[in-house]
Amino acid sequence: MGKVNIIEIPDNHPLWDKVDSDAIKIIKRLRKFGYTAYLVGGCVRDLLLGKTPKDFDVVTNAWPRRIRSLFQNSKIIGRRFQLVHVYFGEKVIEVSTFRQEDKTPPEITKDGSIRKSENRYGTEQTDAFRRDLTINALFFDPIKKRIIDYVDGYKDLNEKRIKVIGNPLLRFEEDPVRIIRALRHAFRTGFEIQKDVIEVIRMRKSNLKLVSAQRNFDEIKKDALHGDFKNYLQYLHVYSVLTTLFPNINPETIDWDLIERIERGNINLYPEVMVASLFFAFSKCEISKIPSAELVQNSLFDLFSICSPPKNVLKRTVLLLMLLKRFLKQVQGKRVKKNFTIPDSVLPIFNNLLAVIAPEMIQFVEVLQNESIGDYSSKIR
Repeated sequence: MGKVNIIEIPDNHPLWDKVDSDAIKIIKRLRKFGYTAYLVGGCVRDLLLGKTPKDFDVVTNAWPRRIRSLFQNSKIIGRRFQLVHVYFGEKVIEVSTFRQEDKTPPEITKDGSIRKSENRYGTEQTDAFRRDLTINALFFDPIKKRIIDYVDGYKDLNEKRIKVIGNPLLRFEEDPVRIIRALRHAFRTGFEIQKDVIEVIRMRKSNLKLVSAQRNFDEIKKDALHGDFKNYLQYLHVYSVLTTLFPNINPETIDWDLIERIERGNINLYPEVMVASLFFAFSKCEISKIPSAELVQNSLFDLFSICSPPKNVLKRTVLLLMLLKRFLKQVQGKRVKKNFTIPDSVLPIFNNLLAVIAPEMIQFVEVLQNESIGDYSSKIR
């Protein structure tokens, strides 16, 4: 599988100020009981780039049940491949077992999407080679103070290059979502994508239609949470991936200013705020002219056919938009004398949506807060 490269990390390297002490505790405890353990993936990449990682992941040759037995503050999660979450207050550090690429044919689900089981344990070498990009396949040993590199990822990181591990055509065929991940990391780092990778992205971007719509949505939601969402979607458009994920939109008529404001909403807690905001940004619907619930639902199904949130989120989005429609009638003065009440459980969602699509209207919520709004509010949450 190639020669392993070892890169020593000196004591004065700035990354030491950014390494999570609890992640090191986990590694030390696993080592104490005879196991191999490293930091891995995005946190290693970010540390080497001088960034503070949002999350720290640990990988080890210990199996999940053994990991669980060593940490009382942990639990096993996952079905296709078990992981262990170790808790330090509200912080979660994910610990996984070395895997290897599953060579069996992918499973085709009832909805026609591709799903790989990835449920085979492996070694640190096989774990490195099963990852998507070379810059995401580095192991960091904070005890021996070294980077362990099986895929020349350290070189690619220094040369600011996005390179797929293995044959890009085969890797993107195995999992089309790797197309999104390659573009994501190129955008976030400013690195140059290798020409052969760009060529395969253009050739195989349509394979994203074979992925479950919810999985595609989860990837896009992840990018919206990261920030700079407007520029990222425009970056996807450069490679024609935006219109692959949302085939029924016209990039020339997108409300990019509204998309830029999506970051104001708490979309991690309220994903329906993101869906409703994209509904207005992608469609030609004016906020003041929301159609009937049936037409809204049909529009959502069309817009999010390839990149769709869970059904319950779509349902709540329709109800939220119907609530907004009634609210707008109040603001426009058609029924201003009646009271307008939004229960406490719904108010944060509603205010989050207004903060994105029409922040100037938030002042009217309190003014009209005493009217009954029927059944809509009770069904959103």
